[in-house]
Amino acid sequence: MSIMLAPCVGAYLAGINTVAVGMFLHDKRQAQLHQWRVPEKTLQLTALMGGWIGGIVAMQKFRHKTKKQAFLIPYYGAVAANVAAFGAIGISLTRHGVGLNSAVRDVQKLMG
Repeated sequence: MSIMLAPCVGAYLAGINTVAVGMFLHDKRQAQLHQWRVPEKTLQLTALMGGWIGGIVAMQKFRHKTKKQAFLIPYYGAVAANVAAFGAIGISLTRHGVGLNSAVRDVQKLMG
């Protein structure tokens, strides 16, 4: 089972973070044009789903949503929930013998 775990998780996180950056960029551009915006709850959902690294980088790079407390408090709450969930999953997998070391070894076996 661990053979596919690391690449799948990595691909998922790369994808959701890319989506998050794209959504923040789109929302910033729409704000500048005074057009339809991405709902804040949608941006916050990307954090909950694991795209918070991309979201935080995008907020800083595009200078977007960095001061609005009504957005930031739920956003960072979603970040905390995501980190807690990933931590709980990691602990559970480790208890069942699927640790990071075994996943890395399995990927190395697949690669060569």
